[in-house]
Amino acid sequence: MNKLSIFTLFVLSVFLFSCKSDNDRPFNQLTFIWDQTKCADPWGNGENKTNEETKTAVISFLEDEGVQVQNLDFDDKSKLDVYCESCACGTGQRILVEVRSEDIEKMEDLGFYQ
Repeated sequence: MNKLSIFTLFVLSVFLFSCKSDNDRPFNQLTFIWDQTKCADPWGNGENKTNEETKTAVISFLEDEGVQVQNLDFDDKSKLDVYCESCACGTGQRILVEVRSEDIEKMEDLGFYQ
């Protein structure tokens, strides 16, 4: 019984300490999302560019608009249609941009969403 209790406590501890919440990020950073298009993004990158090239283009675009990028990442959860061939169709990828709270209004004006 004693070994079972210790094992249960250990497993519970692992689960509790391994979980990371969104509250772990600094309070002055917010994440904004952009659904990447095949060729209609304002930074002029098309779907044939690498993530690194897109990252550089997005950061440069946002800095030109006065936004300070804290972090930029990608995921594959875009809801834009990827099966059409229009320039405004999606690539299936989203661009996730963390910015300072001072830049919320600028990001919304540029078409990013939370």
